[in-house]
Amino acid sequence: MTHRPGLTCLLAAVLAGLVSPVLAHPHVWVTAKAEVVYDQSGNVAGVRHTWTFDKSYSAYVTQGLDKDSDGRLTSEELKDLAKENTESLVDFDYFTELKVNGKCRSSDSLTTTPWSMSMRR
Repeated sequence: MTHRPGLTCLLAAVLAGLVSPVLAHPHVWVTAKAEVVYDQSGNVAGVRHTWTFDKSYSAYVTQGLDKDSDGRLTSEELKDLAKENTESLVDFDYFTELKVNGKCRSSDSLTTTPWSMSMRR
């Protein structure tokens, strides 16, 4: 077998040019809690969702939000992020399936209450 270094280098260069960059999205680990809320008459009034995101995702998504650079994120600084996250969940029915008397209830008829976001250390 004849060794041709020029051809080998050319082939390596062509193959290197065909390599595309790795594209990925951040994975998010969430601890989700749903709490049934009752009114004073004992009727179901709603569902309160609490989501706790993993530290890595939380650090990523809150970059640049500390407007006063004090090292702490206030509810005011997190307000726009909370609004964006809440509004994007509408398309997924808040990852919640509600049933009334065994029948699924559409989330179209539901209303949302004010949302908030806080950082825990």
